Parts: sequence; structure tokens; C-alpha cells
Amino acid sequence: MSVLDLPPGDRIASYFTHIDMGFLNRRLAITALGPIRDFFLNQQQRGDDHLTQLRNDHLLVTMLIDLCEKMKAPTLAEALTRGGRTQTFMSVELLEPCPEIYENERVSHQIHLEFDFGKPVRMVT
Repeated sequence: MSVLDLPPGDRIASYFTHIDMGFLNRRLAITALGPIRDFFLNQQQRGDDHLTQLRNDHLLVTMLIDLCEKMKAPTLAEALTRGGRTQTFMSVELLEPCPEIYENERVSHQIHLEFDFGKPVRMVT
């Protein structure tokens, strides 16, 4: 099942937004926190076991989403149509299939846009 199979009302409903940990560049995310970076660094739990890292990553994601909402970060579509070189954006996007994701260390996903941007838009992970 794909999001395209959902009725329009379900596609635009307000759901809990989250960042998939597979797409999280931890160092970049911590840098993006800006003035609240020290708060995160003091709040994160010490340890390098899987569950501790997962808890810290969830804290980081929650703080990033809160920060983007406070800054009124645009969606990807808004950022693309505004122009400019660098733009923080926050939105839920549909990615095209990427079969090599389990074989390659870094992959590139084509982003399915609802409008013609004139050139492909890709996300590199």
C-alpha cells in the first residue's frame, strides 16, 4: 500500500510528524539546533548502547521538529519555489523506490513532487 492509495482526506489529515532515524545526520542535526544545542547536549543520556543512542536520537528529532515549527520552516515545495541556495524545510515527502538501499552505504532517492519542478529533485542519504 502506498500513500497514493489513501483517500484525499486521509492524505491531508494532521498526523504526528517524525523524522526517520535512517535519514538523520546526527552531527548536522545537532548543529541545526543552534541556540538550544547546549540544552540537548546536557539532556542527552550518557552511553553508547543501542537503546541509549535511540533515546538520544528521539530527543534530537523532537527538538528539531519543535524548532522547525517555531521558525515556521516551509515545506520542500515552498522552499523549491522560493529559490535561493540554502533553505531549511520540513515536510513529509513521497520517495520513489530505491532497491539499492540495502546494498550501498549511500543512496539517492528521487522525491515524488505533486508539481513539475523542471528538473529531478533527489535526496542523498
